[in-house]
Amino acid sequence: MKEFTVRVSRFDPDEDRAPHLETYTVKVNEGARVLNVLHAIHDELDPTLSYRYSCSSGQCGSCAVRVNGEPVLACMEEAKDGITIEPSTLM
Repeated sequence: MKEFTVRVSRFDPDEDRAPHLETYTVKVNEGARVLNVLHAIHDELDPTLSYRYSCSSGQCGSCAVRVNGEPVLACMEEAKDGITIEPSTLM
């Protein structure tokens, strides 16, 4: 297991004036994908985290996000310590 600290864009229109970055630290297996990190955050730290995914194998594109400003598929992009995960603007 490896520890990753990532920043995730969060926004709740009922509570927030604007989107903000929240920092999370999770442990996932070596070679984990960004989607695995999102699952770990949701399952272990913050069940209010919402994100999309379907096939988890790079076929459907529903898990598209921006990692450090670049569009990627969360199920295909290898997670790295210190990344910033934001919603995709490609929708």
